[in-house]
Amino acid sequence: MIRRPAFSIWAIAACAIVAVSTLTSCSTLNSNDTAASVNGAELSQDDLQAMLTSDLGQSLLGAEVVDGGIDGASARSLIEAWIALTALQQAGLTDGVDTAAIETGLAAQFDTAWNDAPQVMKDLAILNVAVGQLIQDGTIEQTAGKTAISEAAVFVDSRYGTWDPVTGAIAVFG
Repeated sequence: MIRRPAFSIWAIAACAIVAVSTLTSCSTLNSNDTAASVNGAELSQDDLQAMLTSDLGQSLLGAEVVDGGIDGASARSLIEAWIALTALQQAGLTDGVDTAAIETGLAAQFDTAWNDAPQVMKDLAILNVAVGQLIQDGTIEQTAGKTAISEAAVFVDSRYGTWDPVTGAIAVFG
């Protein structure tokens, strides 16, 4: 009579459960095309690269393309701005702003760089000016802004770091 150890069936079952949960967790966390997301709104890797390499993006960030790339700090700064501004917009804190007037002013200021910029970069620049105006006139209170940003469900692709909701910034690994 051949006896199998009693734990082998349980060990196989436990391994199967771990394998299934590992595979499903990888599939839900694998967002290779997503640079960042805020409450389901996504910034794609392609949009991020287009923003970073546009003349408008480089001008606003004070960065330049070197050997076909932008330094990591500039990429993180742009992602952080996108996250914060998107969270504020989603929380309704930017409602009622006259974005047409802001766009006209930015188009005049940046001229060709504005005309050639990807729409996602233009939208972010407009939203940035709008939030600046709302903060300056007291429409957005610091506490409400911090709450909107810290309570947002944020994902950041690990190649840029990890989101720290307490500081509202991307923490760099290592």
